[in-house]
Amino acid sequence: MDVSSITSRRSLRVSVREFFYQEQVPYGPALLRITLPLVLLETLLPRWIHARELFSADGAAAPLAINYNLPGFPPEPSGTLAVAMMTALIVALMSASIGWLTRPSLLIACGLYTYLTLLDCVSTMTKYSVISSHMLLLLSLSQCGSIWSVDAWRKRRSHSHSMTGIPQLPQAYPIWPQRLIQLFIALVYFGAACTKMHTDAYFTSDQLRYWLMTNVNNDNPAGELLSFYPAVVIAMANFAIVWQIVFVFIIWKPVVRWVMLAIGVMFHASTTPLLGLYVFPQVMISSYLSYVEEGHFLRVRGFARQFWSELPVRLDSSRLAATVERLQPRFRVPAAAASGVVWIGILLTATLAGVAAESFCDPYGLRRAEGPFPLKQLDPQLAERLMSPNSPILFSDRLLSFDVGLDMLGGVLLTTQRTVHRGQPFFVQASMAPPHEDVWLNCQLLDSNRQLLHEVGQIVSREHLRADWQYNIPTEFPPGQYSLVLQHQGEAVAERVIGVE
Repeated sequence: MDVSSITSRRSLRVSVREFFYQEQVPYGPALLRITLPLVLLETLLPRWIHARELFSADGAAAPLAINYNLPGFPPEPSGTLAVAMMTALIVALMSASIGWLTRPSLLIACGLYTYLTLLDCVSTMTKYSVISSHMLLLLSLSQCGSIWSVDAWRKRRSHSHSMTGIPQLPQAYPIWPQRLIQLFIALVYFGAACTKMHTDAYFTSDQLRYWLMTNVNNDNPAGELLSFYPAVVIAMANFAIVWQIVFVFIIWKPVVRWVMLAIGVMFHASTTPLLGLYVFPQVMISSYLSYVEEGHFLRVRGFARQFWSELPVRLDSSRLAATVERLQPRFRVPAAAASGVVWIGILLTATLAGVAAESFCDPYGLRRAEGPFPLKQLDPQLAERLMSPNSPILFSDRLLSFDVGLDMLGGVLLTTQRTVHRGQPFFVQASMAPPHEDVWLNCQLLDSNRQLLHEVGQIVSREHLRADWQYNIPTEFPPGQYSLVLQHQGEAVAERVIGVE
């Protein structure tokens, strides 16, 4: 066997082993452990009062497994048990964020969060909830509680009692749990790009334009404005898919890592004003903290210390340290077993307190003498309209736009025009909202006297969303106002007036 091949194999083995098993202080996982539970609490705290309704057999749970003909998976708990589980989940997330019994807290949070989201696929289960469940599980495999946590503080206090005067540095651990989180995020992006490749409407900007124009998530006024610029939308869509594809391959390069992450932060932050997303970008931006490694943190800390030392006015570090030391509690920290007992006691007490608080609030009137609150009667006219047969949708309601423009990109008009020059070719485009049946459309060109000058028809199959016509008004025609009329089954459904110069 060639010596060079043996050397290359050995170097590859060493590189892979170093990639997964080099020892570092887990700064990145610790930052992710602190932030991710706080982000999830934004969605869980408002749902706590509705836990009985969303996740229990007493309410209106919507288990995901019903879509796959698997009734009863997972089992729907009673209302009281659902409230207890929701309370325990909130306490576990808080405990994980401060790093108190970090691994048990993360495991409990991962299990309860996954269980409850499976019971409510309508609102609680989303893309970010699936991603968060995986990250909570992977964090539980790491040593993210070894720094910036109650566990680390306990360990440091115990060490100070047993070895007085010897400072204890942060301990390094194999980096493979952090690598798993990094690979998971990168592969999520790669899978999203693969999905977009099979969606033609993504590259033609149709899918993004519908998202920008609608308020499916939340209000997004900036998205409605951006929908008027399809060229920008197409450019952003293609740039995003290229970024998602190359992310998994080049994020490991130190030179481009921060550029890729900065682009990701801008991309996700822009989805708030453009698409009305709030929690999903926070989850994804928080996940970027897993790419912070020991060398990155030490460099940032060095810059911060240098900046702090150069400030003209600064606190005396020795005086600050003495103040902090005076504020430290003067009792011996209990052992790990005693701390675990205290943690379990707080978890159980908080859970029982949550159940009692929900019972006291009694949002559904279960403890009333008259019984639970009755359902509100639906307006008779609304009930009649809902129970009546569906009325046919007018074609004018399926028509999205009818525009005139000079240039096209990817089958989409780049800009719209109100005036054209004689002899100048221009495009007329009718865009429809999905879904629609196979239709035949006519486009008529009328002069200022409503006289028909030209008519051409085109079939638009159900898998297409646009019809295009190209016109060129001859120089022999007089300047003035001309009309373009779109017809369906002999009826005018849209009209666009253009000035011809």
